[in-house]
Amino acid sequence: MKYGSHPLNLFVRFILELIVLIVVGILGLKFSSGIEKYVFMIVGSVLLATIWGVFNVPEDSSRSGKAV
Repeated sequence: MKYGSHPLNLFVRFILELIVLIVVGILGLKFSSGIEKYVFMIVGSVLLATIWGVFNVPEDSSRSGKAV
């Protein structure tokens, strides 16, 4: 088993990633008003998840390795 690919480690990483995306959504709701707060909530979370997926660690054994 490669370093960092233990199922418990992968579960903790997944939960932490979800928490960060939720926090970004909450910040979008909290620091905006009107309809913009929902736009910031959704766009901020999707943008962060996209950036997170594109700029991952190249030799990370828990990822597919197909990202740039």
